Amino acid sequence: MHATVDTVWNWLGEIPDPEIPVISLADLGIIRDVAYGDDKLVVTVTPT
Repeated sequence: MHATVDTVWNWLGEIPDPEIPVISLADLGIIRDVAYGDDKLVVTVTPT
C-alpha cells in the first residue's frame, strides 16, 4: 500500500530547509510535483 500524494506533500511540509529551518521544503517552492509512475513515487525537485 502506498501513501497518498497528499500524505507525501504533508511529509515534505514537515522537512525544514537546512539553511532556513523555519521554512519547509514545500514552503520554499522547490518541490514541483509528487506523483506515482510505474509503481514508484517520483518527487520532482527544482534546485535553488
